[in-house]
Amino acid sequence: TGTAGSTGNTGPTGTTGNTGPTGTTGTTGSTGNTGPTGTTGNTGPTGATGTTGSTGNTGPTGTTGNTGPTGATGTTGSTGNTGPTGTTGNTGPTGTTGTTGSTGNTGPTGTTGNTGPTGATGATGSTGATGPTGSSAFSALTGSTNSTAAMVVGTGASLAAGGSGTITATAVPASGLSGTTLAAGVTGSSLTSTGTLTGLTVLGATNINVNNAAITTNFGTGTTSGAVTIGGGSNVVTVNSTTWKATAGAFSGLTTLAMGGALSGVTTQSMSGALTNTLATGSAPLVVTSTTPVANLTTVPTTYNAAGTQQTAAHITTARVTFSASTTVVVTLTAPAAFTGGGTYQCTVNSASAGSTNRFSLTYTSGTSFTITSSSSTSEQVGYICIGN
Repeated sequence: TGTAGSTGNTGPTGTTGNTGPTGTTGTTGSTGNTGPTGTTGNTGPTGATGTTGSTGNTGPTGTTGNTGPTGATGTTGSTGNTGPTGTTGNTGPTGTTGTTGSTGNTGPTGTTGNTGPTGATGATGSTGATGPTGSSAFSALTGSTNSTAAMVVGTGASLAAGGSGTITATAVPASGLSGTTLAAGVTGSSLTSTGTLTGLTVLGATNINVNNAAITTNFGTGTTSGAVTIGGGSNVVTVNSTTWKATAGAFSGLTTLAMGGALSGVTTQSMSGALTNTLATGSAPLVVTSTTPVANLTTVPTTYNAAGTQQTAAHITTARVTFSASTTVVVTLTAPAAFTGGGTYQCTVNSASAGSTNRFSLTYTSGTSFTITSSSSTSEQVGYICIGN
């Protein structure tokens, strides 16, 4: 065969024929097996960090929670032993006593002068003539002192003062006092004998049984119902005795009573003023047998409400109760620990267990009962103190 001739030039492309109708879609073939996973490509470089956004506004502060109960005070540690006392330093040596100076010489005693001669006794003079006998009339007496004679005024005789004259007596037996024997002008007297007086009015200082303590002094000890009055309403009546005893009846009407000793035997004492006792510290000023509280004496400490009104008959009740794996404990009060009502007292509660975090609240049921509620179930002791009336 001869050699092939060179290829001729390509003729022009003919016009494209119309597209034939689309054939129906063939059924989808089954999915082929997944090919093996390709190796992981290298990690790309980390992008630049974006700018930090502005800080948002601070939210409102939450309300403060209730303060937890105060923990029980720990027991005080024992006092350490006192350290030994240091030894006393040696006493320094006593300095030497200086020498006593010599005593100066005694000067010479002067000579005693001679006693002069005694003069001669003069001659006794002659006795003078006896004077005339004086008048024996009472009016003729001028004054004298007699330490031996006794004057007796017998039956039918009398001795009286006239005009502005006076008779001074240092002792008058009470048996001789009657009627107006002691006149209004008598300014003082001493009765040394006992007797019975139906009436005696003294305007000056009066002393009765001053020196003889062994004699009983009685005032108004008769059987009559007459009043015995001491003092006129503005006087100070002083009873200076270690014991003042009222044996019957009420001791009343005093506005002030100041005492330095014992007041005993009184069945009833009624006063509208102060009772003052000056007994020194170290002895009880009052000795009382009864243990029954007195309303206005047991308000200790002094208790007031918010309006400043003192709460009388207030008292304090305190004890401990035990929670046994529970959240509530009911406390029952028995008289005299109880109060008059649920609104007449207040209590505070504290855990007696160290480290307790429970909070406690109270419900006042009545004057004889209240309930303590714990914030969680607990097994611990809780102490309470209640005060009110």
